[in-house]
Amino acid sequence: MFCEAVVEDMNKELDRKSELVLEAIYELDGEANTSEIKDYTGIQKNGIISYRYDKLEDAGLIETRTVDTGDTLPITIAELTEQGHKEVGAILEDGEPTL
Repeated sequence: MFCEAVVEDMNKELDRKSELVLEAIYELDGEANTSEIKDYTGIQKNGIISYRYDKLEDAGLIETRTVDTGDTLPITIAELTEQGHKEVGAILEDGEPTL
């Protein structure tokens, strides 16, 4: 119960861009890299996305991992947690097209 209350409080503090990032991950089958999220949301700066990753991870809604592709920069992949799926799914089931 305490954990659910903490997540609920954190969700109230999420800004619009955090909600968009969360929606993008959900709509992209629960897992997406930064480029995919940027394309979905229209947010252009990696730093803005990274900041939201931190907020969403702190809220327990996503987990991120870095994948080395052999290119110059590694790719960050964000994945919804079980709690993240529940939170976004409940919002979208209510008929809201976006968060």
